Amino acid sequence: MTGPDTGGDLQTAPPRTRTGWQTLVVRQLRLEADGVVSVTLARPDGAALDSWAPGAHLDIELHDGLVRQYSLCGETGREAEWTVAVRAVQTSRGGSSFVHESLRVGHRVRVSAPRQKFPLERSPRYLFVAGGIGITPLLPMIEELAGTGATWTVHYAGRSRSAMAYLDRLARAATGAGHTVVLHPRDSGPRLDLDAVVDDAGDDEATLVYVCGPAGMIRAARQLVPAARLRTESFDPAPDPEPVPVTTSLLVDISEKPGAADRPFEVQLGVEGAVLTVPAGVPALDVLNEAGADLPWSCREGTCGTCETGVLDGAVDHRDHVLTDAERAAHDCFFPCVSRACGTRLILDL
Repeated sequence: MTGPDTGGDLQTAPPRTRTGWQTLVVRQLRLEADGVVSVTLARPDGAALDSWAPGAHLDIELHDGLVRQYSLCGETGREAEWTVAVRAVQTSRGGSSFVHESLRVGHRVRVSAPRQKFPLERSPRYLFVAGGIGITPLLPMIEELAGTGATWTVHYAGRSRSAMAYLDRLARAATGAGHTVVLHPRDSGPRLDLDAVVDDAGDDEATLVYVCGPAGMIRAARQLVPAARLRTESFDPAPDPEPVPVTTSLLVDISEKPGAADRPFEVQLGVEGAVLTVPAGVPALDVLNEAGADLPWSCREGTCGTCETGVLDGAVDHRDHVLTDAERAAHDCFFPCVSRACGTRLILDL
């Protein structure tokens, strides 16, 4: 799925004025597995892009203002390009289907600067658990550990081997002693038993556990692994159309706070800015964007982090699935697609 730069241009969205956004060209599209395509982006003039660290992601404006979030999964040393991978989803709300059906080499898209919400922390030992396309942020982490002396084990679950991307890169990374990759293709291999995987890792506080995949996998991991050792990122803002094989006994629902969405509150744009009323049952994101705030958004369910907004004053009723307990306690940011105010007003850093 590669081809020459034809100079095509998708200019269906209005120009962005947000700091760090730029227009990049699609240099390569490549099929990495059944239903998974990688997209390599570069500056039109070929100049170097910002450096990034494993776990970072991009916000990409695909068409008509549609923004989607994808983890960087290329090699960190390639300064002239950024690469992400996109899985085809039958229930796509526009992003996946556009990439697979309409995006072409030479097209131009608006892209944010790399953002880091899932960093690789230093430790002597790691357990990585990936579900489907969740391998993408973990792969650069695994490759980054080469030569550090750290040991690691990867458990990678997917629909089938042919649908599991980057098996070749994982195999190359696992050539050293103390490195193990265990595949769990649903159609032919052993089912991923998260309980057993965590038990095998033991209770060593020095072993960090990184999990990326559907929301059910994340919820199960949070029940099994102490928070001090667990690092997670979800690729499932909506119910996964093809659930990753994982034991379901611990897949509990995250309950909503009763009545929290029924209270109106106010948002103030800066210390001396306009005050807007957020009615009961209406997302603050809608109110802010109708007033011209031009906040980016993607999932509208508090899982992707795209619409993160700084808070200067006020207590936040956090309803996202992104922030840690410590980050929630700081009350210095919130996700207006789902979160509300505990009191009557939030003063925002806008």
